[in-house]
Amino acid sequence: LTVRLRSELEELPEPDPTFDGLQWDGLSREELRDKKMFEGKQDFDWDRSLEALIETQAQRRLAAFRDKLQRVERILRRRWRRGRERDKSLSMQALASFSSAIADMEKTIR
Repeated sequence: LTVRLRSELEELPEPDPTFDGLQWDGLSREELRDKKMFEGKQDFDWDRSLEALIETQAQRRLAAFRDKLQRVERILRRRWRRGRERDKSLSMQALASFSSAIADMEKTIR
């Protein structure tokens, strides 16, 4: 689509300054002012609507990013918790054997 649009843009003829002057020909001073003000208002409205659209898209993108980040955080916490629970019994057994080894050594020392 972008390639097609670029090719069509390149095919467009250059604007002719003669035709630009004709749009203002025969208008009174007030009509000229009104036409220029109308065009300026259209440009301003277009810019504002485009900025609002961009802002809306940025907010959606940020919300989607936050949602994905929360999902990843939840998954990582769950995996960590499962690993901790799985290794807890091994750690307790190792601690118990360590405690019994210390108790045995204390008995042999006394």
